[in-house]
Amino acid sequence: MRAAFVLLVITLGIAAQADACSWTSISPANVEKLLPERFASADTVVRGVVSSLKVTDSNEDAQIKVLRTFKGAGGLLRVSSHTLMCGYSFKLGEERIYFISNGRVSI
Repeated sequence: MRAAFVLLVITLGIAAQADACSWTSISPANVEKLLPERFASADTVVRGVVSSLKVTDSNEDAQIKVLRTFKGAGGLLRVSSHTLMCGYSFKLGEERIYFISNGRVSI
């Protein structure tokens, strides 16, 4: 019985982690609740364009030219994403809203 409970907790944890790694948890019904939470937990929130990109085996380091600052720093930001575990994959020239915490972009 205890083993079944542990397996259930592990399974739910993996499912929650996979859901946390994507925008699939955001819908028109809950966007008003989730976006303020993500905004509050980020150090910086900007609209910007990826102006340079360096890709390694496990990281992507990007320079983002900030077009508009919603929270935190502006100008030119250097950020990274750990591509092996829930990391964001940058594209050169891409314009998006970026949620940044401790120099890392999260989705």
